[in-house]
Amino acid sequence: MRNWHLTVALIGLGLLAGAAFAEDIESFTLKPEDVKRTSVEFKRDGSAMLECTLTKSKATEFAQTTERNLGKKLRLMIGGNAISEPLVREKITGGLLSVQIKTTDEAVELAKCLMKELPDETPEVPR
Repeated sequence: MRNWHLTVALIGLGLLAGAAFAEDIESFTLKPEDVKRTSVEFKRDGSAMLECTLTKSKATEFAQTTERNLGKKLRLMIGGNAISEPLVREKITGGLLSVQIKTTDEAVELAKCLMKELPDETPEVPR
């Protein structure tokens, strides 16, 4: 009986440790205002590459984030959804974010999400 309790306790600790590690992944979120240009490159295998040219401020934030997470996974978020969790191997300073997406449909939807029109910030002139 004692071994059974120990096994259950170890499994419980493993699950808690896994949950703690999952929460340790930093997220990098993209919104339409963070992107100057978005494109989708279609692959023969049905996957696609989503490429985003970041604004200057977002590119700086991405460079800092990748530097801070060297050797770790980074959760990439678009539209409130985690789209990828790549392992960061180097600081990315060019302002271009490229992500492999499983399906072309998903890549197109993500691109559309990033290309939503931004609200017009020009104040109306009273007449």
